[in-house]
Amino acid sequence: MTLKENDLDLQTYLPLALRTEKPLATPVARLNHAALGIVSETGELATPVKRVSMYGKAMDEIGKDGKTLGSIAAYAIAILASPFLPALSLLLYALVAALWLIPDRRIEKAMKVG
Repeated sequence: MTLKENDLDLQTYLPLALRTEKPLATPVARLNHAALGIVSETGELATPVKRVSMYGKAMDEIGKDGKTLGSIAAYAIAILASPFLPALSLLLYALVAALWLIPDRRIEKAMKVG
C-alpha cells in the first residue's frame, strides 16, 4: 500500500488520535465506557448475521473477502478476550482499523458506477 498526499501513516495518526482521548474519572465511568464499546463492536459482528437471517442475503454476498471475515473474527476474539486480556483486545482492534486503511475495491467500484 502506498500513501497518497493526504494519507496519514500510523506514527502521525496515533498522537492525533490520542489527543482526543478523554481520561475517565471513576472506575464506573471506565466500566460504562468499556461496556458501550463492547456493545458497539457487537453491532459490527451482528450486522452480517442480521443480513443473512432477516434480509435473506446469502453469506457469500456479505463477506466474500478475507478482510470482512477477518474483521468479524478479530472483533469476536477481542470482545471475548477483553475481560481477561485487554491488551490483546486493543491490539486486535488496532489491527482491524489498520486493515481497513487498505482501500476496499467494492467501494471504489460503487463510486465509479454512481
